[in-house]
Amino acid sequence: SGNVALAGFGFGDLMASTELAIAGLKPTFDAAAYFGRLQGGAGTVPLHLKRNIFLPYNVRANNAFQIGRINSSTAIKIGDSFGKVATTFAVAGALTTLYDIGKDGQLTAGDGFQFVNSGLMIAFPVYGVLYGVVDLGFGIFADKSLTDWIKSGIDSNVSGSIAIPGMH
Repeated sequence: SGNVALAGFGFGDLMASTELAIAGLKPTFDAAAYFGRLQGGAGTVPLHLKRNIFLPYNVRANNAFQIGRINSSTAIKIGDSFGKVATTFAVAGALTTLYDIGKDGQLTAGDGFQFVNSGLMIAFPVYGVLYGVVDLGFGIFADKSLTDWIKSGIDSNVSGSIAIPGMH
């Protein structure tokens, strides 16, 4: 089933955006599990998209906006298991990005944008999740993803590239 998704979207920036968007939800579920434990697993807790990874997930100042509520006991279960999943997706997203950048053997200004953008998606979960959703939507309705579109735009306006040693 994984190959079907890859065949549909290609092994590129769209996959990376999706992976990084999922990884960006980790602090959301960490906070929900934390507050769920405070409530003894009873009632519901809010799910907030977080601003950045440099502030603790449980401080109010790190809440970008609320995306819903979740049962406390469910939040604890998801929070406990999501850490491993999110880390896997973050690593996969980073590797997918590096593969996508290096596959043609050239480093361009557009590749620089993709690299910086991926870093921002990891550092700022609210941006990562929203960008991932927009990138996916763009890829469904247009012939290529938003990331690909921006990269092409940058590369058509900034000439030159650097060959990656050992890549052909």
